[in-house]
Amino acid sequence: MNTILGVINDWDLAAQVLQRARQLAKAYGARVCMYCPVSDQLEEMNRYIGFDNYDAVKEEIMEDSRSRLEQLVGDDDIDTALDWQSHPYKGVAQQAEQCSASLIVIGMSQHHLLADLLHKADDWHLLRETPCPVLLLSRSEHPFRSVVAAVDCLDESEENQSLSARVLDQAKALADVMKLPLQVVSVVPVPAYIYGDMAATPLMADYRTQAESAARHNQKTLLARLGIRADRHSVLVGPVEAALQEAVADAGLLVLGTIAKKGWKGFFVGNTAERILSKVGGDMLVVN
Repeated sequence: MNTILGVINDWDLAAQVLQRARQLAKAYGARVCMYCPVSDQLEEMNRYIGFDNYDAVKEEIMEDSRSRLEQLVGDDDIDTALDWQSHPYKGVAQQAEQCSASLIVIGMSQHHLLADLLHKADDWHLLRETPCPVLLLSRSEHPFRSVVAAVDCLDESEENQSLSARVLDQAKALADVMKLPLQVVSVVPVPAYIYGDMAATPLMADYRTQAESAARHNQKTLLARLGIRADRHSVLVGPVEAALQEAVADAGLLVLGTIAKKGWKGFFVGNTAERILSKVGGDMLVVN
């Protein structure tokens, strides 16, 4: 890991982002870059109304952000950048490319169900655009007791196997540098979640038994192939998001992968990493 990009998307979380970026940079022997994409909610209104003094207001906002960023970094030898962005997530992705970032550290956006259906939060978009893993910091204080790596052990496709390997590598590295236990979790979707009342039938019970057995075998095989020794590994049954939410409740840090979906299906369905954003109680490292 060469460069960690800290992103200021909320000044209330700025110190937390910088602190975590510094912590990881020191552990990995990497450098820190800080980036602030500046935008204002009045910009879209200005397109229609055309405020006479909008350019002056825009410059004032930029100067205030520049001053805050300088005060935040202080005398540390940290590269900083800020620019005006109508879509901040695009600026983050571009900045990550420019500084060859190995990791992005950013605060979680505030999520609201109805609002997200109409206008997705920036971190939802960022997971689709970013060229590297993204560490999303929770907006609440929480202890770190373990690193939980979530891998899908039922999908044996080459794409998923490769993604699971990257998730486990990142989780193991984080557990080592943060001196935390590593826990590996796989989830078998409960039949009741998929088929409702049919879950009680012998056929569905047999499906569940076979799926759990296959997941345990595949999980054990995957860990052995990668040479990763987990302090704890388990297979859970239930709705994926709820099971992961429970698994990470006391851990503090969840690591999982995302294979971004495009188009309308991706907008409304998304994937596990995106659906759990508003539910996870700790930090979340998303590996693409």
